[in-house]
Amino acid sequence: MVDVLRRMSTPWHLWLAGVLSFLWNALFVWQWTLQVTGDPAYWSSLSPAEAAYLRAVPLWTDVAVGVAFWGGLLAAVLLLFRRRQATMAFAVALIAMLADTAYIHFMSDGREIMGPVGVAFGLVIIAVLVVQTAYCAWMGRRGVIV
Repeated sequence: MVDVLRRMSTPWHLWLAGVLSFLWNALFVWQWTLQVTGDPAYWSSLSPAEAAYLRAVPLWTDVAVGVAFWGGLLAAVLLLFRRRQATMAFAVALIAMLADTAYIHFMSDGREIMGPVGVAFGLVIIAVLVVQTAYCAWMGRRGVIV
């Protein structure tokens, strides 16, 4: 009986995590969309070196970032609907973000161009995805998301 009640009640923190995850990922989906559509305001906000770097990156990095951000947004929606697939969607988003970060850190001069703040922010995004994935896995083990 306790297991059935646990499945039926949704803890307040799931709603908080789901809404914050949705807003966080929606912000990055918006930013990514501005970048890939060539929005002049987005590109003018970058330094010339940053703009040149981002225009020269391989297509797969833009795709990886898109998968990370759109996957995170999808995962947030799945979490709000209490679907177990949210865990996998966050994990896929994390892997995609790790691929892009590997390019920036190890396969290009992105660290130097983006500077310490840009690098730190990329690591924050990864940390948030790790927490989101772990949270969903925890909610799955508790039977809250099914």
